[in-house]
Amino acid sequence: MNEAMEREKAFFATQQPTLQRRYPGEFVAIHEGRVIDHDPNLALLHRRVVNVVGAKPVLLKRVDDPVNRELILRSPRLERLVS
Repeated sequence: MNEAMEREKAFFATQQPTLQRRYPGEFVAIHEGRVIDHDPNLALLHRRVVNVVGAKPVLLKRVDDPVNRELILRSPRLERLVS
């Protein structure tokens, strides 16, 4: 796990009670120590976040999940087939 993601996880751990009150039952996207988006639908949130920040590390986590539970989403890689 890279250093940036460790910082995002630490932010989530310290802010989780506040996040639970502000975004109950939702997923949050944490980037550079702040919530950049939130949504109850993880797929929709992921799509918006990728459009905004690209391939940079972003923590996507449901606010009521235990702090140490991780969701890892792999971005699809498009490749051209050579015939």
